[in-house]
Amino acid sequence: MMREKRGYDPFKVLCRSCNTIAVSWHDSWPGTPPGGVERGFDTCLCGNVDAEALPVPGTGSVFGGKHGEFQILT
Repeated sequence: MMREKRGYDPFKVLCRSCNTIAVSWHDSWPGTPPGGVERGFDTCLCGNVDAEALPVPGTGSVFGGKHGEFQILT
């Protein structure tokens, strides 16, 4: 029996200051993420919130921003 490779979903965080989403793909994600984006940290447009995906699907870290200034969407 062959197992299907399943990619991880990205870790997404909404910055409520600029209303943009930081999307982070972990390094263990197989293949190239959709749209040719790079893996690793991502930052919202205003630079207030950084997101980093962790190796466990659906988990990540948020850097910057205070409580209430961001929302985890994953």
